Amino acid sequence: MSHHVVVNMDHEAWQAGYAAGLQGRSSISPPELDGLAFISGYVEGKAHRQGFDPEGREKLAQRAGASKPAHPC
Repeated sequence: MSHHVVVNMDHEAWQAGYAAGLQGRSSISPPELDGLAFISGYVEGKAHRQGFDPEGREKLAQRAGASKPAHPC
């Protein structure tokens, strides 16, 4: 018998954390956002800023409708 764990994350908090990590801002979650979702996004954004998965960063920028390409740090 297998067990599955489902974790629902606040998409807005995750995106805010991702943006903070990508831009090198603080990893402290704003009090109005879910901390787990924020830090999860932050870790992903920081990894992309440091050069991991540059294609993923570009895809995210395109999906967000960014008017200019993602700026590598």
